[in-house]
Amino acid sequence: MSDSRISNLSSVFLLIFALATMIPGPVSAQAPNCYGNIGTPAIIHLNGTSLDVKLEVKYGKEQQANFTVSFLNSQTGSNHKDVLYDFTLKDETDKEIFNAAAAANLPTPLHSVSGEVTIPYTITDKGLHTAVVTVYGIHLIPINPQSASFPCVPLPEFPIVIVGTLAAAMSALVIAINRYKKLNGT
Repeated sequence: MSDSRISNLSSVFLLIFALATMIPGPVSAQAPNCYGNIGTPAIIHLNGTSLDVKLEVKYGKEQQANFTVSFLNSQTGSNHKDVLYDFTLKDETDKEIFNAAAAANLPTPLHSVSGEVTIPYTITDKGLHTAVVTVYGIHLIPINPQSASFPCVPLPEFPIVIVGTLAAAMSALVIAINRYKKLNGT
């Protein structure tokens, strides 16, 4: 095989390797066996009730996270309507960093008419956090408050835009090196 073909093949393999290592799966600070990892909803049953709390985390552009909380009937799996609740995020030191009621400038508890809510949160810090959903009432009937804690909710360490930019830069570098080699006959 000629040197130019070997050079071209090595450049192609380098490009594939660069892209494979620069474009990971979900960019996050995930820990094993955590609730709410990207694409994996978690469900916690509240003792003494017919209620399961389900949390799913989806990430959007520019450090936007959407926490979808579903209040499910544990017998049927259908949404429980008219749930009184609150949603908070706590950091690794158990300090509250976000409160949905306070962010919406509303009193606690909040009211989920349909049994499912999506709570947007703009990520301002990195690390592992805990999402806490506290239920104050079911079908608008007050209960003793119960909380479902979802530890290790992953929050991205840096925006996916940076990963894409780095991948594009690495690809451009590999192509430029390959062209330089061709022009100089090396």
